Amino acid sequence: MKNAALLFSLVSVAAVLGVACSVSTVNAPNDGGASTSDGGTSPSEASTTPPPGNVPPASTTEATVDIAGTCPSFTACGGAIDGTYDYTAGCLGDLFVDAKKQCPTLDASGVKVVVKGSLHFTGGNTLTRDAVATMSGVVKFPAACVAGQCAAVQTTLRSNGFPGASCTGTSSCDCTVTHSDTTKNATTYTQTGAAVVTGDGETYSTCVKGSELTYAGKSAGAEDGTWSLKKR
Repeated sequence: MKNAALLFSLVSVAAVLGVACSVSTVNAPNDGGASTSDGGTSPSEASTTPPPGNVPPASTTEATVDIAGTCPSFTACGGAIDGTYDYTAGCLGDLFVDAKKQCPTLDASGVKVVVKGSLHFTGGNTLTRDAVATMSGVVKFPAACVAGQCAAVQTTLRSNGFPGASCTGTSSCDCTVTHSDTTKNATTYTQTGAAVVTGDGETYSTCVKGSELTYAGKSAGAEDGTWSLKKR
């Protein structure tokens, strides 16, 4: 229900860590609004509806996103979806699984992802997205994976989604990374049972129970994982 650019890019930039692991062998429900990251400005998708002027401010409370485990099973149940919902949790599973295939002893336990913001389902089937997701922390590359080429690891990270990466070490390498994506835009939506389809072509499965909304992406353009929000 928010634009895929908000968190989908965090999944893709994490793959860069896998590239950095191999540096010793290679010698080296977003439309109608802004979608930016610390690496630059992302292209916008087709605009459908300008953001309405009566949307309440987005939540500023950070919600933790699980990036190290297995996401719980999700069963769509539908339910009325109108109103303003604030993010309370998310789950992406093991975000570093591909990187660990190249470097099994990679330690990404010091990295976290948080999301803060809201989804506004307003009258006239308008969906307004206003949220920011941030990945930050320290990734520890063991000597067996980087062979002392810490400067090359830093260069690789800075060139591939982590422009502010800072790496230190002589044999192993500890890298401080951060990446942030902001999405603030609007589109339309239609709901049929548990399925919500946005005007920019994304499809989601939803479940509303009381004041709690849970959703998961179904289409290729929707973000991965499952997401939990609470109605104001």
